[in-house]
Amino acid sequence: MIRPHFSSRRIYPSLLKPSAHLLRRATGRLRLPPAMCIYLGDSTTDMMAAQ
Repeated sequence: MIRPHFSSRRIYPSLLKPSAHLLRRATGRLRLPPAMCIYLGDSTTDMMAAQ
């Protein structure tokens, strides 16, 4: 009986991926320039956010 715990709406993974805003915020909190960081992803939205 696990089905009632999940939505029947379709979820689009590209909408769940981090945005560039979140990556900049993370590097700011780490006090590191983005050029010194590595971001690994598995989609084109990940690549766009990393740039």
